[in-house]
Amino acid sequence: MKRFLMLFAGMCLALTAVKAQSQSFDLKILASDTVGCAPKKISFDVKSSAELSVIDWLWEFGDGGTASGPQPTHTFNTPGHYVVRLTMVLPAGATSMKVFSYQEIDILPILDLGILHPLCSNYCPIISNTAMAEGHHDPGWYLWSTGDTTSTLRACSPGTYSVTYNVCGQTLRDTTVVIGRVSETLAQISYTWLCSRQVDLAVTPAYENVPYRLWLNWGDGSSQTLMDRDRHILNFDHEYAISGDYTIEVHMEYQNSCSDVVTRKVTVRQ
Repeated sequence: MKRFLMLFAGMCLALTAVKAQSQSFDLKILASDTVGCAPKKISFDVKSSAELSVIDWLWEFGDGGTASGPQPTHTFNTPGHYVVRLTMVLPAGATSMKVFSYQEIDILPILDLGILHPLCSNYCPIISNTAMAEGHHDPGWYLWSTGDTTSTLRACSPGTYSVTYNVCGQTLRDTTVVIGRVSETLAQISYTWLCSRQVDLAVTPAYENVPYRLWLNWGDGSSQTLMDRDRHILNFDHEYAISGDYTIEVHMEYQNSCSDVVTRKVTVRQ
């Protein structure tokens, strides 16, 4: 199922491609707006690229409210990020089938900078208001602790960053931390190639208290995966079935899309 966001006839639209038995069609959720100040009244509609015989509509607005029918109206009273879900019941031979589509709605004021932003080795993290859906128009005004007034901030130095956000006649504030690297991702090999085909590997993450996912490729078709957040030495061992030359790859994926790849070549004999 694919989902696209586009603008149609002055209304915000979410499109879902659906294949029902031998019939393919696109469902389109149209919202009179996707961003607004609480309380915000929004009208919804649904369009299809094919003529459908609909048995029932069920709208779920993400705040506990529901509605039926093809063109409901709903008022969002509380600021927040909402995912509106439409379930349509269609006839399918002697039975029926359900199809689904979704639309994101942001009711302001909302602000969330996230907790931690690791400083990557090859680029600076971008701090933004993650409470809003990507691509939604932000009518607010930002003032960062750096003096910048853009809606996003490129942070190239470790430290604490704060922002004042004015929208809908209200002022919100939030703070986040950019964490510097303690070191590069370290990988140390230890083995005795004359006596054994076992290799010991010690990996040390690059950050303190930053979530990471480690994928370890031993070079012989076997691999391991680990998820953690603490910075401590991770010890692994592996015994190769056949003597030979191998390249070990350590892939570390940190929060905020920071990543390191460390390779080590080993020769094992017995």
